[in-house]
Amino acid sequence: IVAWALQKEIVKRDEVFFCENGKFNMPGRTKPLTDVHGYGNLNVTDILVKSSNIGMAKIGMRMESLGLYEAAWRFGFGRPTGIELPGELRGIFHPLSSWTKASLGSIPMGAEISVTPLQLITAYAALSNGGKLIAPRILSGVQNDGSNRETTYTVSIEEPQLAQPAKIVTKAIDEEIADWIVNEPLTQVVRRGTGIKARLP
Repeated sequence: IVAWALQKEIVKRDEVFFCENGKFNMPGRTKPLTDVHGYGNLNVTDILVKSSNIGMAKIGMRMESLGLYEAAWRFGFGRPTGIELPGELRGIFHPLSSWTKASLGSIPMGAEISVTPLQLITAYAALSNGGKLIAPRILSGVQNDGSNRETTYTVSIEEPQLAQPAKIVTKAIDEEIADWIVNEPLTQVVRRGTGIKARLP
């Protein structure tokens, strides 16, 4: 959501949002939207680092329904990834016509939508791949890196061990935005945010 908001110049990287000290009476919702901790002003990075529902809802309100829909669709939600396996599920992504005002707060924080693990990995991989959404592949083999005869699983567009080149589904966002999302907010999430337990040496 944030990557697409930056792509469309709806928000700026250093922009600050007031997060209502943890309780937000959002239009269209019967109950206040809350954060686990009450926050005042948060910039875009800290909204992600602290996982602020209210901050994300405010970004969603600015993007409006069509912008949120485009963001989710660009990153592959609501449709199969195209992996070479039968029976892949589309997840749950309701048509735009069934969204309400409350959806502007729900979608950005991950509610009203259901994705498969493969869809989620593919979306995150787009950030690592410079903004390119690439259909996941099944390798025809593995290559040996020469150290202790361990195999390494590495995939890129140019690698010869793939039966065919990886298929770029779409250019989701610009490479500069993808790099910033990875190197700033997502890195900070594991350094000082809600994902600190996942930090690796």
